[in-house]
Amino acid sequence: MTEVSDYGSGAMWEVREHPIREFFTDESIRWINLEELFISLCLKQDRSEKENELLIMLGYYRSSVAAIPDPRQPRGLPRRHLYYDWDGTPIQQWEAILKGEYFDRSVAKDVINGWLISTVWLMINHAYFKEQPAIMFETMIFKDDADAPNNEELVDFQERYCSYPEAQEGHERACELVRKETSD
Repeated sequence: MTEVSDYGSGAMWEVREHPIREFFTDESIRWINLEELFISLCLKQDRSEKENELLIMLGYYRSSVAAIPDPRQPRGLPRRHLYYDWDGTPIQQWEAILKGEYFDRSVAKDVINGWLISTVWLMINHAYFKEQPAIMFETMIFKDDADAPNNEELVDFQERYCSYPEAQEGHERACELVRKETSD
């Protein structure tokens, strides 16, 4: 198992080993629409043994999660997308769970002068209002070394973003902030 720290919640999550990792890398899974891949494999006439294996795995996740109703969605109200892919495309719950559970969600992670800067894909839209664009990425700063001096501006730092490029830029800004605040 590959252990990845989720400093934002104070908890740890694991990128678990799974046969699905044989087909994708952490980088490649970000940009693949699993629902489209599933449908194209279903329609393909002459599937290889590996394609059949992948189709079975995707079908398992698709059917097991799709049957679970979302308790946060009140009945009778217009639905809004809850899950978004790395490129801002709305995705189904099973795709988000599969990508989030078996692949690394980190956009970037740096340790500078005893402070950890972490930017991650959130999987779930964190926008509060329906009219807002989907918020799918977050950068936070954490004290990574007990000997690092305290700094209130860094401890309380959190920014969220709507796109992958914004998240990358925000991560760089956070790194610069840490360098500025911790330089002697």
